[in-house]
Amino acid sequence: MFPPGKNRVTPPPPPRRPHMTTGPPPAPARRTRPPGVCRESYEYIIRDVFHYDLDSILAQALDHYGCNSYADFVSMRISDIEDLVYPQSQTPNENGQSRPPIYTPLPKTLKALVRGFLGYIYHRHYVLKDPINAYNCMQIDHDLFMCYRCSAECLVFNNSTISQLLIFKASRLTPAEYFDKKLQLDPSYFPTFSNDKQWDSFNLELKALCRVHNLHKVLNPAYKPSTVDDKDLFDRHQAFLYMVFVKTLLTDKGKQLVREYQTTYD
Repeated sequence: MFPPGKNRVTPPPPPRRPHMTTGPPPAPARRTRPPGVCRESYEYIIRDVFHYDLDSILAQALDHYGCNSYADFVSMRISDIEDLVYPQSQTPNENGQSRPPIYTPLPKTLKALVRGFLGYIYHRHYVLKDPINAYNCMQIDHDLFMCYRCSAECLVFNNSTISQLLIFKASRLTPAEYFDKKLQLDPSYFPTFSNDKQWDSFNLELKALCRVHNLHKVLNPAYKPSTVDDKDLFDRHQAFLYMVFVKTLLTDKGKQLVREYQTTYD
């Protein structure tokens, strides 16, 4: 019995113990591998960049070498390309037993195709400043690759060693540095302007000389250099041509203009 006015309170149930599993813990989620280390990138290069079938002798030779991804292409040496062979099946022997395949050297044209692909990788990185990597290697365009194969860049790469190319790249001068190093022009090569009546002949000869020595952009008021190298080279050209004008503009107006622009060379 409970006192009047008091209600019996039902106690809450005891907390339930969590269900315990006896199996192994769930495996962590696997990271997605970039396509450049997967078979799909190899097949893309054979099929979509080279335009060859996956059962062609080119693919067979690369399979025999062990090429299985874009990363494998990058790791190839020039000597590896020269050693590429593909299997050719033989007819059974006189007892009807199968014979092992004969490994035949890959044709030179196909070796040149693979070597050209390595050259294109180099070209994209060092010349175009648009490197191919493990993530964008399946975006290589066949037409752009073929344009490279028809270029002088490909010719130089195919007739050089990788070490020679890397040494050349490391020691490469900027256009402005090359201009300074190779500058052999003498202001005395340029005509003098000492009389206003000489203007037509002076202007004609000046433009012709500037064109021959690649200084013509200084005479074009609409020209605006865009890249850092272009701006640096243009500054060198302006400085040199200003020195020419100091020595060749001999009229009063010419000397006035030289003094007026002595701080800008413009």
